Order: sequence, then C-alpha cells, then structure tokens
Amino acid sequence: MQNVISATEAVTDPRGEIRSGWKPLIGGIALYGGSPIILLQTGGLFIEPVAQETGLPVSVVAIAPIVTLLLALGQPVVGAIIQRTGTRLVAIASLLTMITGLVLLAVLPSAQATFLLVAVLIGVGGSLGFTSTVAKYLSLWFRKNFGFAFGIVGGAASVIPLIAIPLISAAIYDSGWRAGYWVLAGSVAVICLPMVLVLLREPQRESLPADTGPAAESTQTSPQRYATYRGVLADARYWLIVSSVLFVCLSLGGFIVHLQPILLSNGVPVEVATAMTMAILVGVLTGRVLGGIMLDRIWPYWVPVFVLLAAALSAYAVTTAAGTLLVPVLFLVVFALGLAQGAEADFPAFFLLREFGPAKFAVVSGFAFLVAGVGAAIGGIGFSVLRDVTGNYTLAGSLGAAFYTTGLLLMAMAGIASKRAIRHGHPVFAGHTA
Repeated sequence: MQNVISATEAVTDPRGEIRSGWKPLIGGIALYGGSPIILLQTGGLFIEPVAQETGLPVSVVAIAPIVTLLLALGQPVVGAIIQRTGTRLVAIASLLTMITGLVLLAVLPSAQATFLLVAVLIGVGGSLGFTSTVAKYLSLWFRKNFGFAFGIVGGAASVIPLIAIPLISAAIYDSGWRAGYWVLAGSVAVICLPMVLVLLREPQRESLPADTGPAAESTQTSPQRYATYRGVLADARYWLIVSSVLFVCLSLGGFIVHLQPILLSNGVPVEVATAMTMAILVGVLTGRVLGGIMLDRIWPYWVPVFVLLAAALSAYAVTTAAGTLLVPVLFLVVFALGLAQGAEADFPAFFLLREFGPAKFAVVSGFAFLVAGVGAAIGGIGFSVLRDVTGNYTLAGSLGAAFYTTGLLLMAMAGIASKRAIRHGHPVFAGHTA
C-alpha cells in the first residue's frame, strides 16, 4: 500500500503522521547516515595513518574542513534545486557521489591533488543529500511531529558512523587506511543506498496541507504571503531566528573544537578531559532526539530558552571553574554543552517551517544552515586566535557564554513576535498548536 498522508490526518492526528511516515522516516535516516556526516564523524581515524604512510601534511589529508565549508555554502543552492526537482533524485545522486568519492580515496595515488579533488567532490555532491534535503523531505511527511522526525533522523544517523568505527579501525590497522575507505564506501553502497531507493518517497503533493494551524481556516492571505521570498525576508521573525542561530553556532563551533584544551588548561587531568568527549556525545544525541520531541509537545520557544540558558551557564563554568568541579558535576556541565549542540541542530529547520510554512522552506532553511555552518567555522577559528593572543581561554569562553545568552534572548524575542503574529491571524505550520 502506498505511503500517503492525507491533509485531514496531518491536521487532526499526530499519530497518523507516524503511522503513515515510519517508512519514509527510515529512508531519511539512511540518506543522512550515508551523507558526508559519515566521513566527518570518522575522518579523524584516517589522519595519522595516512599522514604517516604518505608523508603528506595533516592539512592535506584532513579534508573535513574543506568538506564542511562546501556543505555549508551549498545549502541555499541545494534548497533552490529541490524546490524545483523534489528530493528523491537529488538524494540518490548525493549517495552515488559519496560512494564515488570514497572509492577514489581508496584507489587513487596518494597525492595532494587526490585529497583536494575528493574533498571538493564530496563537499559539492554530498551537499545534495545534507540538511536542506533532509529537512525538506521530512517536512513533506511530518508537520505535528516534524521536530520529532528531524531529531530522530539526526540522532539515529549520527549513531551509524559510531557503529562503523570499530570496523573501520580494524580495517585500517589490519589492512591499511585504504581498506578503511573501502569499508566506508561499502557501508553507503550496501546499506544506505538500497534503503533510500526503497523507502525514500515523497507523498502525493496534492494531499499535503498548505498549513496546519488553527488560524489557517480563517485566513488565506498569510499562507500566500509566505509563498514569496519577499514575504519571508520582510518578517522580523526570520531575522531573529537566523541571528540566534549565528550567535549560538559561533559559541558551539568554539567549544566543539577546543573543549579538551579548555579543560586541560583549567587543570582537569588528561584522562578525565578525554572521557568528557563521551559526555558531549551523549548530550548531542539526547539534544537531537529529546529536543525534537519537546519542540512538538510544548510551546517550542521554551526549548531554546531552557537549553541555551543551561549552555551559557555551563560554558562559563567550563571556562572558569572546570578544575574545581567533581567529575560527575563536570560530566553534567559538559553534557549541557552537548545538549545545546544537539538541540540547536533542530532549531533552524523547525522554527522556519513552523513560522513560514513549506512554500519556500527549502531555500530559506538552506540559508539558515549556511549561517550555522559558517558561524561554527568562525567560532572555532576565533577561539584559536583569542587563545593565541591572550595565552588562555578565559576571554574566548566568556564570549562563548555571552553568545549563548544572546542567542537565547533573540529566540525569546522571536517567540514573542510569533505569539503576536498568531493573534493577528497568522497560521502555525508545524509543531505545538499546529
């Protein structure tokens, strides 16, 4: 039986979305799990073995920064493409590109040009199946459960590379680093691609509701307004949300890259600082899933307020007092930073779909993903520069805490503006009250 969600079911029964959309949800997990995230999360395993065998500098063999930058820059363009073509063909093309790039790493000569070529190939081609495509695809199947679906896809897909890490490590140290890339290519080709071919389907377009909020029945002008880019860009809510994403990602980017040296500089023993990577990982996965669920179940603007408040306090504590905290307390503090990182990954797509609907969602969310990626990159570089200039992480960490607070305030302002818009008859397109 064809998986189709009806407008009535989407509006009145959140459980109907899950019943009709569980197969597409698995397809989304397979797509995101086979996207460049699988290389970004496992790339560190290859750096030392490749550098030692080839003699190439780490800056050449570590292709993740180039891939990450291209993924971010490509999201608005990908959004425009899928606005016209749909998500299925673009998703398949992305996985085929991933397989090709990983195979090239396994077979081509170990030259600087090889790694640059593959980085560009995966960064450009892989962006076709990254966050903009996943978010748009899920928005076709889920409205009342969009936060849940996006969080599940992000959390589950992030676990896939972690499961593959033991296999990749064994292949690298038993048969060399090229064997590790064969394992990665095989994982995408044998697991992810067939699942996407079978399960990743768009519902019938005519069956999708344009909006699902209670105000939708009383007004026709609001949905039409957000069918244009001018209508979205003229709305303060859009810029408040995107600005919040920027400030939060500036902080996230810094703490992701520099967490361990920050802890070590505060006198935390190296074995404890290393173990804290597990705390931030658990926090990220919890934030993706639990944050997505809560976005759907309560007034969603409470979620960033609570999460970012915890992150701001934790950022200040990690920067100024990490060495004085008991290990269980430090675990909770670092967990809160991971929680913010995981939940923040859901915020751009969820809030932009909720406020402005599906008409131009792929492009406007793609721009937000671009802002997030560039902000995280600048944050990582900025922490490095401030550490070099001041000799410690005090200023960088304090600015990080301030950025979390700024992001919180901007999102709270967006929430106030959202309430005002609803009172004036604007519809809600996703999540609570949708």
